[in-house]
This record gives sequence, structure tokens and C-alpha cells, in this order.
Amino acid sequence: VDEAIATWNSILAELEDYHLADQVLYEIAFAKRSQDKHDEARQVFTQLVTNYTESDLAADSFFRLGEYQYDDKEFDQALNHYAKALASSKEGDLQELILHKLGWANYRIDAFEASGKNFAQQVEKYAAGDLVNDGKFMHAESLFEQSKYTEALMAFERLVDLKFDSDRFSVVVWLHAGQAAAQEKKFEQARGLLQR
Repeated sequence: VDEAIATWNSILAELEDYHLADQVLYEIAFAKRSQDKHDEARQVFTQLVTNYTESDLAADSFFRLGEYQYDDKEFDQALNHYAKALASSKEGDLQELILHKLGWANYRIDAFEASGKNFAQQVEKYAAGDLVNDGKFMHAESLFEQSKYTEALMAFERLVDLKFDSDRFSVVVWLHAGQAAAQEKKFEQARGLLQR
């Protein structure tokens, strides 16, 4: 990997206006990631988005920068990079993932109205996407956290019979659906949900 990085760096050094420089930088950044040299990878992703803002790789590079910040619990900064990733992305798996992570970053800073909108947009736009069930769950959770119990109950009711990867999600769906029903004074429905 070090030899490949050296070769790519020599290409960039020798050919100042190389027409594939953004792709070379992207390859270098991922090579650095594979070596767990994350600070160096961040620098290269930053160089790419700074010098090649119109690149097809800018959206993914902004997303990767956001991921580093999310992992470091720098959620406000992650949101900034996720927003830039969304603005430069095209429809597809990456855009679904960006919307999903926008929702999560907002949720982590207790911006539940914003997270609810992000997850709703993700679910609407990518109804057959890989992250749709998690997006539906987090949309319902965002409504619940805003004390919008009527809307949360409706959202949770659509999830009650879904099979999640972890039983933990099903338990939370039943619990929060039951609590939302109780808040709406639908006690029989609440009892039925809480006794599942």
C-alpha cells in the first residue's frame, strides 16, 4: 500500500494539472484509511473537497469527513459535512446513507424535529433502501422524543410487526408505542402493546 501511495503522490507532484487528480487523492485517502492512518486520510479528503469541489467524489469525501467527526462525537461539525455531502450527492445508496446519518447526528444533539425530518425524507425517498426500517424506527423515535404522541403512535404501529435484526428494537417499539398510546389516553391499546 505504501508503494501505491508513493506512486500516486509522485503522479500528483509531477503532473500539476493532472485531470484525474481528484481520483488519485481519493485513492490515497482510502489507502491511508486501510492503514488506520485516519488523520492523514482526513487531510487528503479535505484536500480533495477543497481543491475539487465539483468532483463526483466530493459527496463521498464530505461524507467520510462527517463520519470521522461523528465517530469523535463532534456532531455539529459532522452535520456540516453531511449537509455538504447531501448538496453534492446524486440519488442512490450514498444519498440514502447521508440522509440517515444527518438524522442520527441531529438525534444525537437532541435536535429531534430536524432528525425526524431527515429520517422522514430518507424513508420517503428510499422506501426500498437498505436502511428503510431503521429510518422508520428513528422517525418514530424522533416524534416520540418531541412528545408528538399521536404521530409517534401511528409511526410505531406501522413497525409493531416488523422483524428487526435485534429484538431490542422490537421491545423499544412496543414500549414506546404503549407509552404513546397511554399519553393519548388509549389505555386498552397501551396495555396490549406493553404486554407483547
